[in-house]
Amino acid sequence: MKVLYLDLLSSVGHKNLNKIFVELLKELASLDVSWKEGYIEDEAFLNTARNFYPVPKIYYNFNSKVDYRIKNIKKIKWVFKNIDIGSYDLIFISSYETISFALAWPRAMRARVLILNHNNLDELKDFLKKFFFKKIPKYVEHIVFEEYMKEHIVENIRISNKIWVIHHPIAVDKVQDYQQLSKSKISKGAFLNSLLIFAPSTSNDENFISQLINLQKEEGFLNSTAFRLLMKSKQSEYQDDHLIVTKKYFTYKEYLTYLGNASLLLLPYPKDFKYRISGVLFDAFAFKKKIIASSIPIFNYFVGKYPFVGKIFNNIQEFKEIIYFYDDQLKNANFQDDMFFEKIQNIYSIRSIKEEIQRMLGVA
Repeated sequence: MKVLYLDLLSSVGHKNLNKIFVELLKELASLDVSWKEGYIEDEAFLNTARNFYPVPKIYYNFNSKVDYRIKNIKKIKWVFKNIDIGSYDLIFISSYETISFALAWPRAMRARVLILNHNNLDELKDFLKKFFFKKIPKYVEHIVFEEYMKEHIVENIRISNKIWVIHHPIAVDKVQDYQQLSKSKISKGAFLNSLLIFAPSTSNDENFISQLINLQKEEGFLNSTAFRLLMKSKQSEYQDDHLIVTKKYFTYKEYLTYLGNASLLLLPYPKDFKYRISGVLFDAFAFKKKIIASSIPIFNYFVGKYPFVGKIFNNIQEFKEIIYFYDDQLKNANFQDDMFFEKIQNIYSIRSIKEEIQRMLGVA
């Protein structure tokens, strides 16, 4: 089987996932790869593909929403002009923009076409994007990460396309990278000499962050606990002895250091984060870290299915009570039970994902 792995968006946050899928697919098929020029510069990795077709960077530079969609249409045209699409049995598209894809992708093809949905499903609350999502050719097969996402498409969007569930793999290589990290200046900071709650996502709800800062200013509720909280924000900055809110970009090394040393991970995502996967959540699974998460479908789904992974809050007061709950557990030496994480690590292991892809491709 001859397969083209095509990433039309080449998001920085999807690099690790792309590497995993490419490694899996090359074991099952003759694989060619196409994504943004310079996106992944690991020559040894790229050389494992049969052919590599870098899409020119010019198509990834845009200055407006209209220009963004025009560039995405031009990417698709570039692909068909420079790659012999007709020679492939299957095209695996690991990310796409809904409107441009619906407009530019051919209405019929000989090859099977699979598209992986990331934030595409959350965007369907927009009437225009929902309209074009339903215009994606019927022969194109959708991939989602969880069963509840498939149910959403079937029951609420009502498309007739084939839909596959391929779970998001847990990236244990990050754990290995962390274990290999040498001691650095960051490991000597006060926040790593205490019990850390880490909230590193750029998806953090800014309204919650404002409420958290105000609560700490007014009540100092963290001061009576053993915890210190380090949180990423796009808009706010704040610092006291128990809370740091920062706009700072965490390097990969910093991220792994904080993640590996954290007692808990905080995921306060907004209500419109519904039908996509959180990379931080899967890093929590990899590092066997409990989560405190906002009440949205993805976290309700995982905490409901695997209660040991953490707790859900609906508002700032519930969050405060959860903090006190875990603080009491620490005082009573009843906090760690991470052995249960092995169950979820097995379900989302690379081996299990490979078996799902094999069934999807129809190969042994």
